[in-house]
Amino acid sequence: GQRLEIRPLSDLEGDEENVTVDLPGNYRGIADVDWSPDGEHLAVATQGTGSSAIRIAGVAGGGSQRILVEEPGRVLGLRWVEDGRALLYLRESVNGTDLMRIAVPDEGSSDVRRELLRSVGMASGLAVSRNAGTVVVTRHEPRSTFVTVGPDSGNPASTSTLLPLAEVDQRVISLTVSDDGAWIQYVGAGAAGWDLYRIPARGGEPERITHSGDVRYADWSPDGRFLTYVAPLDDEMRLWIISRHGGSPGIVEDVVVSAMGLVSWQPERLYYQHPDMQNYGILSGLEVWDGETWTPLDSQLDEAFRGRRRIRATLDLPLVTNDSLGSMFGPHASPATRDVIVEWNQALSSGSWLISAADGSQTRLPGQGWTLGWTADG
Repeated sequence: GQRLEIRPLSDLEGDEENVTVDLPGNYRGIADVDWSPDGEHLAVATQGTGSSAIRIAGVAGGGSQRILVEEPGRVLGLRWVEDGRALLYLRESVNGTDLMRIAVPDEGSSDVRRELLRSVGMASGLAVSRNAGTVVVTRHEPRSTFVTVGPDSGNPASTSTLLPLAEVDQRVISLTVSDDGAWIQYVGAGAAGWDLYRIPARGGEPERITHSGDVRYADWSPDGRFLTYVAPLDDEMRLWIISRHGGSPGIVEDVVVSAMGLVSWQPERLYYQHPDMQNYGILSGLEVWDGETWTPLDSQLDEAFRGRRRIRATLDLPLVTNDSLGSMFGPHASPATRDVIVEWNQALSSGSWLISAADGSQTRLPGQGWTLGWTADG
């Protein structure tokens, strides 16, 4: 078996004993882990030789464990939904990939209800909105399938039902769901190149909202009213902002982004990767020029921009001052403290790092983390 160690961020020096969760069994490794919404349990997918298992482990006091299901193939993703009442995951099957749902049984119950929601071909992505009300799946194949999972309106007491959204003849990258679960955004390859599209989570046809042909990464604003994306202008990768309703995009002045185009929009802060990929910039106080004066972006009406807008940030600060030590990827900001964790490939100490929002101090986290995230309370 293997062991998960949980270290509180208040004890990064290791003065206190970590919380440990032992996961006994005959398997090769841990494929995925997800916290329950209440923070009391972990859902864990373990990978064996030709099979996988999904279990729930209590966190506090060496809590109880139970294996819910075993699958003959790999489990590609594992996410809690419905306020902790169910789990969604992708499993490999003979015909490709299946989107599965498990209703989590009460403690002591052996009644595990497992549903095949839909076969989704060769799946490439699973995205869940922050409120867990919208789940989106895409496939590797040129025709991408978007589906969302929600309660059956005809029977509120029922389990979830699958609501197909759209199928598009595009390869899809950079799939995200707005925090409120209302919109799905993706970068798709069409005849004119890579552009930004959106789909209402309730269903409908994809709508192309940029016409660049070379859009890279994109992300939603925290309030779901705007999208930021990276696209070239005059041989430089620049940062753009557009209303969720489309219209003309605005370019953020004096900001040049890396060729990878990595951005992350957090409450009150927009992070972008510097061109040398060795640091991130932090933009705050975004303002729009309305022809007469600069006004805050978040005060703009919820409608499409009319004509290209000038946008500026009143502050553009580096995440760290020592940006010559190696490539940096992320970042993931705490919803409570604005501390940031990044994957930082420093020459002598590559790995996951915590950057303090209070004083900029940097702390190397134990282990080697490739998939980073925060609990909901930060």
